[in-house]
Amino acid sequence: MKFSFVILHYNALPDTIECIDSIKKCVGRDCGIVVVDNKSPNGTGVELDAKYRDDTQVTVILNPENEGFARGNNVGFRYAKEYQNPDFIVMLNNDTMILQDDFAARVEKEYEQSHFAVLGPVIKTPHKPYSSNPGPSKLPSENWYKKYVRKVSFKLFLNRIFGLDAVYEWLLRKLLGQKDKKFDESLLTRRAENVLLHGSFLIFSRDYISKFDGLNDRTFLYHEERLLFLRLLQNGMKSVFTPDIEIFHKEDAATKTVSAKSRLKRRFQYEHYINSAKVMLDVMRNGEN
Repeated sequence: MKFSFVILHYNALPDTIECIDSIKKCVGRDCGIVVVDNKSPNGTGVELDAKYRDDTQVTVILNPENEGFARGNNVGFRYAKEYQNPDFIVMLNNDTMILQDDFAARVEKEYEQSHFAVLGPVIKTPHKPYSSNPGPSKLPSENWYKKYVRKVSFKLFLNRIFGLDAVYEWLLRKLLGQKDKKFDESLLTRRAENVLLHGSFLIFSRDYISKFDGLNDRTFLYHEERLLFLRLLQNGMKSVFTPDIEIFHKEDAATKTVSAKSRLKRRFQYEHYINSAKVMLDVMRNGEN
């Protein structure tokens, strides 16, 4: 079976090269690699294009503008679908690495068993617990999203007033004693179906590829995996988490390059959290069409 890999690149050149190297090492030359540069302001997209110009395995696409996560990835997804005709398209962050030499065989074995639409692996990170996958089997309600939009809108308002959102968050932690939820690490050893999968590494089968041209393209950043999970649920398609496949994720290399100033970065995040949550609400109510 044929694999195509779609990597969205933004600024972090060493990570993208290391990601490509891991694919070549673990999957070999019998696959296509499509790198989409999302208009990196530091010019590294042009550097990638020059580096891989004579490499028939790697195609570099230079987006004329930064289209965000979903639309940027979809450029590569559509290219792979049209020109490489793969059985599987792997959409992976540029700061991820494949670890297993028999990666392709493990994917094929899982597909033979489950005929998944989308598959997610164990995602190892620099810090434990490895809590990215699997996600929950249910999405938050419409009411939860309405409250979420109001809450983040308030933080955005405070952010614009001398960065008071940071003070607000600090007070909440002090007064309410907010703690991170504990992740059940036993989930990492149990295969699961119809669960939310983390967007840093998604394996799409032909069942999905034949029906869609990538992710929901109405968001710039955030909530992509929730919109994907909702699409699967609304179309009666299966997501699978498998503990038999492991990858490594350095975490947020591209997002960290958006802004070195934390206040501006928080504002950037709030604005896109709100927009993406509104898209999620609309799709929950009305579907994608």
